[in-house]
Amino acid sequence: MPIEARLAVIRIACERPDGEKKPKCFRDIWTQQALADEVARRTRTTLSRSEVGRILRFNMLRPHMVRQWLRSPDPQFDAKAARVCDLYLNAPADAVVVCIDEKPIQVIARKHPTLVSRDASLRREFEYVRHGTRCLLAAFDVRTGRVITELVLHRTAEALVAFMQRVADAYPGKTVYVVWDNLNTHGEGKAQRWTRFNERNGGRFHFVRTPLHASWLNQVECWFSILQRRVIRYGDFANADVLHERVIGFATLWNEVEAHPFRWTWRSDKAEAPRRNTAA
Repeated sequence: MPIEARLAVIRIACERPDGEKKPKCFRDIWTQQALADEVARRTRTTLSRSEVGRILRFNMLRPHMVRQWLRSPDPQFDAKAARVCDLYLNAPADAVVVCIDEKPIQVIARKHPTLVSRDASLRREFEYVRHGTRCLLAAFDVRTGRVITELVLHRTAEALVAFMQRVADAYPGKTVYVVWDNLNTHGEGKAQRWTRFNERNGGRFHFVRTPLHASWLNQVECWFSILQRRVIRYGDFANADVLHERVIGFATLWNEVEAHPFRWTWRSDKAEAPRRNTAA
């Protein structure tokens, strides 16, 4: 294979495919076959799709990959993130730190039973029946790893206040620091819901918000990820009662057998955000 063709694969893979050149190729990413076709058009050298793949792998190029990111617009990002991390690292000895959030879950039932193949892989029916949704409210204790959970029909401020009372009752007399995001139900609202809630519970609660677009700082998201992989992603729920049994059953198992604090770490890109290198 001519060295010019190999270099052309590398050069073209590092270009955006749908630039100003004509004719336009109308694509946003390069595939191996698209690269082979473009190399043939420019150099008159024909390469197989597999040869293009070998060149890309040897040079550690992945022009087919798309990775998403989201920059927080919060002007107080550093201060808010540092506050959350400090709570994780240096919570007062006599206080409790709980991470709280909501997770919507679809109640999905497969139209036909899931089968097990000879190689032990699953064959799952593509079509499903949707039996509505439920919202999971969860509070993760960062020190013990235990969770308090509740499935509700709708995500409402009233449901969250009732759930928070369960959290308050679980830690009688304790000072409780709540880490959560900027969801509308986490705000005071016209009824001053959290001020009044705190008054009813002796002023024991302190609410700490994550920065905008940074709910990943909330450790309950780690537990939601475990729940998603083990229960929800491949779940087959005939109705909402089955979903409730599986989700709450997993939470019970977690608390009784598997509960542990997460070794949670955040390292930022120093070149991109030199001040944001806090780790917890």
